Formats: sequence, C-alpha cells, structure tokens
Amino acid sequence: MTENTTPPLTHPLRKCNLLTIHDVQVPVLAGSALGRIPDDIIYQLYQFLQSADPIESLHTTVTLSHVCGRWRTVAVHAPLLWTYVRLCWTQKRMNHSQVVDEFLRRSRHLPLTIHLVFDLHVDQYIYDWANALSAHAHRFRELAIVVDSSIPPEMAIEAILPLEMPRLQHFNFALLGNARCTVAMKPRPSEQVARVDAHLIIPKSPFSYLDWTARNFHLTSISLKYLDLSMVDLFPVLVLAQSTITHLEYYIVTMDDNILPRITLPKLTSLHIGYTWAQSAWNLLDCLICPSLSTVQVHDFGRCPETRTPVEMRDDTAYATSTASSDSNIDINSDTHFTPDPNSEWATNKDARELLTALCPFTSITSLTLRGVTCFFSTFEDVTPPLEHLFRGLTALVLVQCDSQFFHALFDITLDSTPTDLEALTQLVITSDDYPLVLDYLRLRAARGLPKLGLFSVNPRMAVLRHFYGEFAEDFQVRGQVRHQPKREALAVHPYPCEARAPRLVGSAGDA
Repeated sequence: MTENTTPPLTHPLRKCNLLTIHDVQVPVLAGSALGRIPDDIIYQLYQFLQSADPIESLHTTVTLSHVCGRWRTVAVHAPLLWTYVRLCWTQKRMNHSQVVDEFLRRSRHLPLTIHLVFDLHVDQYIYDWANALSAHAHRFRELAIVVDSSIPPEMAIEAILPLEMPRLQHFNFALLGNARCTVAMKPRPSEQVARVDAHLIIPKSPFSYLDWTARNFHLTSISLKYLDLSMVDLFPVLVLAQSTITHLEYYIVTMDDNILPRITLPKLTSLHIGYTWAQSAWNLLDCLICPSLSTVQVHDFGRCPETRTPVEMRDDTAYATSTASSDSNIDINSDTHFTPDPNSEWATNKDARELLTALCPFTSITSLTLRGVTCFFSTFEDVTPPLEHLFRGLTALVLVQCDSQFFHALFDITLDSTPTDLEALTQLVITSDDYPLVLDYLRLRAARGLPKLGLFSVNPRMAVLRHFYGEFAEDFQVRGQVRHQPKREALAVHPYPCEARAPRLVGSAGDA
C-alpha cells in the first residue's frame, strides 16, 4: 500500500539546517496497523508528544512525519505543529528564502515563534531572508535574535526590526555569550507609534532595539542582563513604559553615579536588580516610586555569580585585576567566601547598607531575595534597622551567600517583634553554616507561637535538619552542592562547619 511506505527524505526542510535536526532512524511498523489508525488519532499523537522545548517538539514532529506517507500528510496539514521556526546562517551561505516561505505557509494564519541565529559574518542573504519573513511578520508572537559578538548587532536590527509585527508579545535580543535583553510587550495603537519626536537612544547604538520596542509597543516586562547600558539610556525607555511595565530586571555592569529624576511606575510588581557596585543599584532605587511593588530580588552577581555571569565581572577576577594580585586560587563559590581587603576602595563600594535602606520606602514588599549582598563596613547596629523594616510582613525570604549579620538580625527581630509582625512568613531559604544559630532560630519561632514554615530550604551542610524539620516546617528542601574544604579549615566542634558568631549587642535572649 502506498500510504504505508516510508517516503524518501527529499523535501526541502531536510536539505538545509533551518531546523538543526539530526536524522533519526524510525522503525518500520506493520502496514495493517498504520492503515487502521484514524487521522484524528495521528494528530492527537503529534500533539501529545509536544514538549516545552520547541526545538525538541519540532524534531519529534519531523521524525514522526517520516513513518509513512499518510503520517506525513497529517503533519503537513496540521498548522499548529509548524508555529516555531529557527533560522541559522551557515558557512555555505545558501539562499533558503524559498524554503522559509514554504515552511511558514504550513502554519497558515496561526501566531509564530521565530528564532534567528547570526553566528557567522553574514552578507546580502540576511536581507533575502528578511524579505521571506516579511509576508508573515504580522503573525509574529515571539521573536528571538541571537548575534555573535563579532557581528555588529546593527545589521540584524536594520534587517529584521523594520518588519511590521503588530502582534509581537515577546522579544529577546542576545549576544552569543552572556549579555541579553528580554522584553515582553503588547501592541501599541497605530496612532501612538510615532508620538515620540526625538530618539530615545542613539539610532546607530547597539541598544537601538530598545528604542524600537518602546516606540512600537506597550512594554510590560524588561530584562537587561550584563549589557553595558547606562541608566541614562534606560531612563527614557522607562518613562515611555511607565504606565504598563509590571516587571523590571536590570543587571548594572558599570559604575553609574548619575542622579536621575524620580519616576513613578504604578503597575510595577516585580523588581530584580543585579550589581557589582552597590552605589549604582542605590541610584536606581532612589529614582523609583513603585506603590504596587511586591517582589524584590537584589543580587551582587560579582560576589555570588550565576553560571552565565561573565568571568571579568566576578569579584575574584575584578579584585585580582584592580590590585594586580598574583593569587589565582580565590574561589568565591566556596563555602569560605571571598573577602577582599576591607581597607581597599574596591571593598568600600560593596557595602550595601544604603541599598537596603533605599528599599524601605517600598512598603508593599512581600517577597525578598538577597543574593551575595554584604555590608563590609557596617556594624550590626547599623544593618539591623533597615532589615527589621524589610523583614516584617514578608511571606517569602531568601538569603543566599549573604552577610552573616543578616540571619543574626532575623534572629533578633524574631525575638523582639510581636508575633503578628512575622507570622506571614511561610517560605525561608538560607545558606548558612552556623548550625546552632539556625536551630536556635527555629526553636525561637516555635516558642514565640509563630506558625510552621510552609517551606524551609537550606544548603547541603545543614541537611541534618531533615531528620526533625517536621517540628518547624511543612516541607524541607536541600539545595546546592557541598564544596569540600581542606581539613585545616574545618572546625572540630560539629560535623557541619560553623561560622564564628559575631558579638550581638542588641536583643539577646538574656534580655527578654
């Protein structure tokens, strides 16, 4: 039977690398079994095997389409299976514009997700592909552009962004490596598109795509990580989006001491700030008025780097460079945290006490995450007041590789506050090696009549708490990996090394 034979792999999609799909051997099934499967069941099978990863889903679809001619016909005539397209420029630099047009035709009128990768020096073919995409640009719902750092990003901007994309809801612009910009938006009425006379950002700058998004869409979410974009450049974009933006993530990579006018973001509910210089983050917070802000994350990505944090922005690298140090064995990811010379100017700029104080006017915060935040020069008495203001009323608190004073302050605040100030806390995530203090804190919560935590998460060295967490929390998690220390650095008092507890001059148990 014709419909039960596997068709040859000769259609255009298998001749190019548009989908970056590897050939997969499909087992030959019995013809009688295939012939009895209705088309709607085959279609349901395609849908059932779709996953969150669009490339994997497309790989599965193409693989199953080669079981037999009938399965391929069902796939080709199912528009929902062809709404994701990933286009790459290859060394052969072949013109695949006709293939692109044929492929997009299968999705008919459904919204599209387009992923463009500029990983080589491109030439006129980029404009050929742009012309092939132009007929379908009105259906773009998500657009991702990845550009190699050796390629001027203006080339991609000039070719792709002029397309008419009125339905675009998500835009992602990234440089191969670490820097990225992610923007979510909703269409702006056509009469509002050209209402800004002057350019928000210099047209030929690498960040002119922000100008394009702000002019053509109502921005609802902005994420800028590891981009050399100053707050002076970001500010006009925020002004244009101030009535619609709900989420802002901004990782500041340079020392920025510009004083900006205050701006109100009435719908902003989530704010993530990353920094290596605490003063830069303070400058941003000082100009924001956010009456609806509920979720805040403050991240010193130099002291507590992510996997994608550029090496040159990590504290061990930056400090070694600034001090011309020859010590290459510093590891800020170790349990013994990297600590610079407290007398250096570099360390002075890491003190985040003023940054914490700048968060206090945001009285609606219910979820607070502090990662790598430290106060090198501030005393316990100086740090406690802003933390006391921030901790009260929280439902979720995360302290990851932070200054040990922060958890000490949480202990004293729990001791001195009324139970109603802290009873809302249901999620607590900490990384600490002070086992006695953590256990004392949990017992103190129970003694003060505070409810059990809904979730209590610790680092692996505190995993022993799993044996009796039921007294203090409904759920218990251990996150991260144990980083073994040399024996000479371990304390013999307890199998889980403890930090030295700093003198506490306020709120001791003996004063209660």
